[in-house]
Amino acid sequence: MSASPLIYQGGAYKYDFSTDSSQVYGGTATCKLLAPNVWGIPAGDINADGFIGAEDKSAWETDAGTHVYSPCDANLDSEVNLLDVNDFLLMNFPYSCQVPE
Repeated sequence: MSASPLIYQGGAYKYDFSTDSSQVYGGTATCKLLAPNVWGIPAGDINADGFIGAEDKSAWETDAGTHVYSPCDANLDSEVNLLDVNDFLLMNFPYSCQVPE
């Protein structure tokens, strides 16, 4: 998500969403530094309440082992497995994120 609008240029939409904390939606209050000069919204807020916590882990446990689309599939590989909980949910605990309106 970008703090600045999309720009249509050369037949494609372009936007700056990750090179500066001022460009990411919500700024540093809702995003975390993923790599040098790369900001993003942390994955793992499964129940979309704005916080990554125990409720999200419980939701993941309910869908663990399934092979369908689910909000618990944090890496979007169509499988709810340990990669989702270990690499995303637990790694980003206890960050908060902005819930879309």
